[in-house]
Amino acid sequence: SSSSSSSSSSVRLLSSSSSSQRLGVINNVMSYARVAETTSEQGSLDAPSIYLEQVTIQTSSLDSSSREAALATAELISNASNLNTQETSTKVVGAMGNIRASVAQNGDTSEQASTSARIETSAIKVGSAMLSESVDGQDPIEVSANNLTVVGKKVSGSDLGSTSVSSSSTGVSVNFSSQITSNNSLDVVTLYVPDSLYPGNVSTGTVSVEIFETTSSSSSSSSSPLSVSNLNDNDPIYVFIPLAQTDENTTTTCQYWDEATQQWLTDGLTFVREETNSIGVHGVLCATTHLTSFGSVRTGTDTRVGINTFGKDDIKAEAFSWENPVMVFCSILFASYVIIAIVALAYDIDKARNYDLQEKSVHFWRGVNQ
Repeated sequence: SSSSSSSSSSVRLLSSSSSSQRLGVINNVMSYARVAETTSEQGSLDAPSIYLEQVTIQTSSLDSSSREAALATAELISNASNLNTQETSTKVVGAMGNIRASVAQNGDTSEQASTSARIETSAIKVGSAMLSESVDGQDPIEVSANNLTVVGKKVSGSDLGSTSVSSSSTGVSVNFSSQITSNNSLDVVTLYVPDSLYPGNVSTGTVSVEIFETTSSSSSSSSSPLSVSNLNDNDPIYVFIPLAQTDENTTTTCQYWDEATQQWLTDGLTFVREETNSIGVHGVLCATTHLTSFGSVRTGTDTRVGINTFGKDDIKAEAFSWENPVMVFCSILFASYVIIAIVALAYDIDKARNYDLQEKSVHFWRGVNQ
């Protein structure tokens, strides 16, 4: 309780704390979480999760050291075996959202990529931990905080091919391939952020998908990620990603984040169509033969680049105003061309006239001489 009191008091002082004081508070929360994870008491991680979200809520005040300590604390909580309450899950996901926002405000591209990868892993683990009390076929469990939405569902390995995991709040859905089977129970977890989780050009949000296979023995059970790759193109996984706006003059490409190359790639993915799902959310349907972080890019959305898309409605009267510098420049350029053309024509006429006079003079003197 002394750790709880100390953390609570420190949190209340954060509005006037220096960077070193804030880092000290986060380290106190981490120490509190280390103690809490050693007990099997229900909800023991609720308090440190609440404190972690509170100490990271002022995102612009977090420096790189504070972000690192906060993220390490979030990872500690997400890895705990007793992370089993909605309160803990929501608060630690909220803290991750705060950390991500701080990196977007103050971090560089490299920190954004590495932080996003760690947040993705930790948030997915939170989703799996939420399912510790679930049974196969039960309705999905969903937590959402600070632009991170985690959905988890426990299914039988033999039923995965007919399973759809969807979010009632965001409209994200994943329909699995019948090629993925297991003799064990599976935890299916999705993470959704409404923008690009990783650096780069992504027009939709980002959806991450992970499957955990649970193996049990008489004394214990363990869970490990199930690798999914090289599925048959005729029976892929379908991922529906919400899309903020539509535009007929664009080309949509489905892509995934490759951690090895730190790039968005497209192999194994196919754009199927844009559609509106059963709950009225418009988005992009992508087919994939593997699992990772998915998004889509729409080329031409901002610049309206397309073929035969220029019409009469694109012609504006302001374009022909003398207040438009482009109009002035083009007018001067055209006038200069006309003047140069007139001068050149006059020169050619004068030159031709002189040539004719010279020819007539030559003929005259030849006649005199003869």
